[in-house]
Amino acid sequence: MLRELKAFTAEYPLLALQRKLLITIGTDELDHMVEDAVKLPVLLEPLAAQGLEVSLAKFSGENHVSVLPAALSRLLKFALEKQ
Repeated sequence: MLRELKAFTAEYPLLALQRKLLITIGTDELDHMVEDAVKLPVLLEPLAAQGLEVSLAKFSGENHVSVLPAALSRLLKFALEKQ
């Protein structure tokens, strides 16, 4: 995603969409993965004015595989919550 960020931030406003994005990460992932996950909402913040709502969920003690149940649970809550 970070590699595509420039193109995404240029194109997203042209789409006139209202979207929500949930980024999930286990804190026991590789350090650069956790760092990138934390950076991404900040880098996408300028798109909030164009309708992109970004949320980050970090799961303590979880890794690439063990994070899946927690992430799926959070995803359901995120997707189904009323705005």
